[in-house]
Amino acid sequence: MSNVLPYSVAIAIASMLMIIVWYLLGLPLGPDSPVYLN
Repeated sequence: MSNVLPYSVAIAIASMLMIIVWYLLGLPLGPDSPVYLN
């Protein structure tokens, strides 16, 4: 299990960065989605 831990930490950090960039750019949450992050 401990061999997988660096990969899971890297994926968690990458997903957090992608969410932050998505929020800062003001992109829609999905295709034809009326919901936006304000």
